[in-house]
Amino acid sequence: MISVMPITSKELGKLIQDLRKKQGYTQATFAQKLGVSESTVAGYEVGKNNFTVATLKTIAKALNAELEINIKTQ
Repeated sequence: MISVMPITSKELGKLIQDLRKKQGYTQATFAQKLGVSESTVAGYEVGKNNFTVATLKTIAKALNAELEINIKTQ
């Protein structure tokens, strides 16, 4: 289990890339699984594409991962 709290879209992209590789997907096969282009996956992984909650849910499901979002007040 990988448990981190990414702060930036670049860190989130790196996490997605690490999980994709751990699952044995190439960018091309992962893109097919998500129904997007390979360049879209590449954009996610370098933090160039913004993520919606719906996109993150789709990515998490494709990676057999759990998406958890915590917003805490002080």
